Amino acid sequence: MQASGLTLWDWDVVNDRIAWTPALRALTGLEAQRFDGSRAGLLKLAHPDDRPRLSAALDRALTGPQELGIEYRIVRPDGAVRWVAEHGHVLRDAHGRALRMIGTLADVTRRRHTEDALREVRVSAAEDERRRIGHELHDTFGQHLSLMLLQLSTLRRQVEQQPAAHPHLAQIDRLYRTAHELDEALDQVELQLRPPALGELGLEAALIHTANAWTADSGIPIALHDAGLQDLRLPPLMETTVYRVVQEALANVRRHARAQRVVLNIERDDEELRVSIADDGRGFEQAVAAAAPARSRHLGLVGMRERAALVAGALEIQSEPGHGVTVTLRIPLDGPPVH
Repeated sequence: MQASGLTLWDWDVVNDRIAWTPALRALTGLEAQRFDGSRAGLLKLAHPDDRPRLSAALDRALTGPQELGIEYRIVRPDGAVRWVAEHGHVLRDAHGRALRMIGTLADVTRRRHTEDALREVRVSAAEDERRRIGHELHDTFGQHLSLMLLQLSTLRRQVEQQPAAHPHLAQIDRLYRTAHELDEALDQVELQLRPPALGELGLEAALIHTANAWTADSGIPIALHDAGLQDLRLPPLMETTVYRVVQEALANVRRHARAQRVVLNIERDDEELRVSIADDGRGFEQAVAAAAPARSRHLGLVGMRERAALVAGALEIQSEPGHGVTVTLRIPLDGPPVH
């Protein structure tokens, strides 16, 4: 078992005693005499920010049908932080009361760091591509549209000086309005591809900016509520994920919902970050959408779920015809936010 990297443990739940083994000592760096063998002692091994999650996972395993399965950080006596994966099976008496829990503990630090690095690379590459496309749009289409507007203005002045050509003024004006609308639409696309406030000012400022701009452009008011996020910074990958999911959800509202109002809620506690975007629009039948992958792609649900998975998160969709749509993003928190 040790050769596979797994360490066995045995918890006498009734007497609250966890058997200590040399393998556990090697993993945690803690001598047996410094561990009292209790649940409280186990929780002390965990990183302070992960203790609530670990405690809740133990409670669920002891009281519910599911087994223990969680990854969290431990802090060794020398201050080194290690990621561990813990799995446990509960043995119960005839009445269903928990008697013992037997499980394994494995050091997964290398794997977690590799996964984190890969996620960072994937998101960074995607954001770099968005910025490249944004610059390309600005430097090519943007310049062409600006030149077109300038030429149309010049053409209009020339036509005004020729009374015989006045019947063409209306057509020139229509072309000018169309080009101007395209220019404004291009500005919005560039803004979505390259959000200026996210990297500089943080998630809260970027979401406020986006909500205000979206409301001004769509005419649909957004009520923004954030609890526990004010002036706090989250890891860049997490902030980017939240921003892009909100962005895509709002795009769906504008394209499909026929909504009169949107509510954006952001909540943070010790275990997770929850972001929900709810509208009061026409909604849709979830079973029908699930059976039609093309529709899911059309709604951007696949992309949002993929983004959530990059930060070990989950995306939930709740909807029914006539009662709007609620998109909820849940991201587990591995550590404290940065001020």
